[in-house]
Amino acid sequence: MQGKIVTILLQCPLLLFAQSSLREANHSILDRGEGGSVAAPVAMQKGAAAPILIGKTFNAYSGQNPWTNLMAYDPYSNLAAIAKRTDRTSTVSGLVVYQTSKDGGVTWSAQSSPINLTGFNMGRHPNVLISNPAKSADPAAATVVVNYNDLTSSGGVNFGDVLYASFKQNAPGTVAFSGRDADDAFSVAGATDLNTGNSYFAIYSANGRYTAVSKLTNGGTTLSPHVVIVPAADMLTQAAQGGVALDVGNDGTIHYVSRARFGSGAPTSAIFTWRYQRSADGGSTWSAPEYVLPTVATGRQDSHYEYDFIIDAANQVHIAGLLVDTLATSASTAVALYDIVRSTTGTWRATKVADIRRFVYNAIRQEPGGSLLQQLNEPEYAKTKDGKTLALKWIDIIPNATGSDATTPDVWISSASFSVGNTPPWSTPVNVSNTRTISEVFTNLATYMSDAGQLFMFYLTPSVGDLSECSLWFLPEAKIITTAVEEKPNQTPADFTLRQNYPNPFSARGASTNISFSLPLAAEVKLRVLDILGNEVATLINGRLAAGPHQVTFAPQKLSSGIYFYRLQAGEISIMKKMVLIQQ
Repeated sequence: MQGKIVTILLQCPLLLFAQSSLREANHSILDRGEGGSVAAPVAMQKGAAAPILIGKTFNAYSGQNPWTNLMAYDPYSNLAAIAKRTDRTSTVSGLVVYQTSKDGGVTWSAQSSPINLTGFNMGRHPNVLISNPAKSADPAAATVVVNYNDLTSSGGVNFGDVLYASFKQNAPGTVAFSGRDADDAFSVAGATDLNTGNSYFAIYSANGRYTAVSKLTNGGTTLSPHVVIVPAADMLTQAAQGGVALDVGNDGTIHYVSRARFGSGAPTSAIFTWRYQRSADGGSTWSAPEYVLPTVATGRQDSHYEYDFIIDAANQVHIAGLLVDTLATSASTAVALYDIVRSTTGTWRATKVADIRRFVYNAIRQEPGGSLLQQLNEPEYAKTKDGKTLALKWIDIIPNATGSDATTPDVWISSASFSVGNTPPWSTPVNVSNTRTISEVFTNLATYMSDAGQLFMFYLTPSVGDLSECSLWFLPEAKIITTAVEEKPNQTPADFTLRQNYPNPFSARGASTNISFSLPLAAEVKLRVLDILGNEVATLINGRLAAGPHQVTFAPQKLSSGIYFYRLQAGEISIMKKMVLIQQ
């Protein structure tokens, strides 16, 4: 019996807004900018699940780099963590702190005491990972691992040293380990091996000297010397680097992607490419680079610098790329978000996830004398711990936007499931923030999601501008639901059948119902759930299935009680049946 995972994105209610004060976790307060100025009102109240205030950070520069991992989640212990620069209760902007949540992001701890090493108080761009090698369900068994670069180092002229600190959660606030990479470098993305608990951080040096990976073992308490991956001869200039990223497959292989315009074996210097390498021995040695051009997608000639990547259950590489049609006559089709996949045989292919309606944003308000940060679409992946289900997050405006809507982005999510050799469709993008007056920029998404499909992400809202204190908001509506699909391809039915769901009626609270059907031939199949007015509330299957009997488990979480219909379509054939959902 083979298994697939099909993902469902549930529509979320619109946000309610236009209040007279800033609402933070349903409490009205006044935010302040630099100099104690009162912020312009920003409404945060949400319909079904209001954004949850995590805390505050000194300014937007904590989250403006899309390649830093400011948020982490461990799917075994349900521990979430965020690393950031301190709020403005401190007068020192470079103090690095962290906060944790043990209940799925509903409540968050107070920020820790500054974790900076003695004498290093100009921390920048922190990254956080969680090490849990025992796969314990107890958050106290996990270790929070943080790295950041510091501008106070005398050893460099641009970034300073890279510093490391880890904190065991059975002794909160106690430093389990601290370390220092005394080389002028910049700390960026990280990744955790869920099986061993090893933590890997990518760093790249100032002045384009190299890109490297450092490793922490023994639950984040032993730091190994960094290993150079990209030598100086293959490096871009610092300004054009465009970030680097890491992920670890379920087999322990470390995968690395960076932006490249030239280098040994690079196919062209005219456009940006992605450079991909991997290590099967814990980061000691790395494969020769492979280069991926944006032309892997038909009609696309170039790419923007923002991207992310992730490894699925079949150890396939996924790159989320903003690809450009430089010949497009319409701005609405000039940029699109693609899932670029490397199969296990080394073949690259691209699937479009969404057209991008707007791809450049400025901060909500610019502080006088401050720097106006420019945001693009901030694509990021997340995955279940087995890597079978992927989610992709980005920001964009609503369709047919006019006025302020044309410059105010929302958070969008799509999802898909992957096995060896398949090319599934990505689900229809869903707007999970739905705000008219708030720019959800500086978003950051943890690599792993919960088994229930909760994504762990935040966005920032500056009180005045980029350089003012910012609030960090957890978005509970960023969630997908997974349902199991069982296939029995060795049995071929004579008829096209759709059976009554069982049980029926079934409960909306934690229960599920099974939908069975049979196909006489392989076909493109769509199985949807409709409300009594005919509105689609869930898509259970949208793709090609083999001949034979199939079964889907449908587990809704946010549908009200009532009568619903499920419709099976295969080619020109369509069958629909009724089911009843009750509250208990």
